Amino acid sequence: VILSPASRVYLDMKYDEGTELGTTWMGTTELTRTADWHPHGTIAGLPTEAIAGVEACIWTETMRTFDDLSYMLLPRLAAAADIARYGSIDWEEFAAGLPARAREWRKYGWVWHRSPGIDWDAG
Repeated sequence: VILSPASRVYLDMKYDEGTELGTTWMGTTELTRTADWHPHGTIAGLPTEAIAGVEACIWTETMRTFDDLSYMLLPRLAAAADIARYGSIDWEEFAAGLPARAREWRKYGWVWHRSPGIDWDAG
C-alpha cells in the first residue's frame, strides 16, 4: 500500500483560509498538520509490512508559475519526505532544522510558505 491521505499530504490544500492558491475540499493543511502524521496508524489493522511507502500529491489547477508551485510544496514537502524516510517527525528537531533548509531554498530563489512557529530568519 502507498499511503497518501489528502488531509495530510495533498500539498494543493490551502495552508489556511487566507491562502490564495490551492483548494479546500479536504480542509486546510498547515505544516503542523502534515508533520503530525504517522503512516503506520493511517488504516486500522493494516500491518506495517504492507506499507510500501507514502506519496505527497499536488494538483496544479490553481497554480500558474514555478513560484506558485514551490510555495505550495514548501515546507510541507520537507515534512512528507522526512515522514516517508523515518516514519514520523520529532517536531522540535524538524522545526529547528527548517531555517537551514530554507537557506538552501533561498539560494535557488524558491518561494515558500512561512509557516507560523518557525524562526525562518535563523537560517
